[in-house]
Amino acid sequence: MYNHNPQKYIRVEGERRFLLKTFPEGFDPEISTLRIIDHYIAGTRLRLHRMEFTSGETLILKLGQNYHGAGQKAYQRIMTNIYMTEIEYQTLAVLSGSSIIKRRYPYQYAGNDYSIDVFEANLDGLILMEIESLPDRDIHSLPIPGFTAREVTDDLLFTSRNLAELSREEFQRWLSSW
Repeated sequence: MYNHNPQKYIRVEGERRFLLKTFPEGFDPEISTLRIIDHYIAGTRLRLHRMEFTSGETLILKLGQNYHGAGQKAYQRIMTNIYMTEIEYQTLAVLSGSSIIKRRYPYQYAGNDYSIDVFEANLDGLILMEIESLPDRDIHSLPIPGFTAREVTDDLLFTSRNLAELSREEFQRWLSSW
């Protein structure tokens, strides 16, 4: 008998996100970092993910499915990924959708690895910090740095897909309301 188990191809990722109004003390946004381009394909749960060094050299290309499943907490997402070649990526990149561009910086706080994302294009001015779940720790027990403006983990407006769909004008109105 054939036993199909799609669960073996997915993983549940936990993450907390925080809005920053300024960079942490001593942080240098001019350091080498990664550039991330996420393209959300219209009408699907699919995302093209391109990660490259600031030099332009590609590090990772993948097609992912990223969504909140039934029964998942706000900080949890179901993830699947397919790693791709440049030709495969370019073939799918022509599909309609919305995109975000950001620079990702590693940041250490209290012995934990956070990421600081500085957004570009339509979202210029947005700075988010995130930490992904650790297998041996409760993500909610992690210390929150004092320089965060507020936690936005439970705010669906701050999901990458929703942010990608904001026009520059919508984002500016939204930004001024903070």
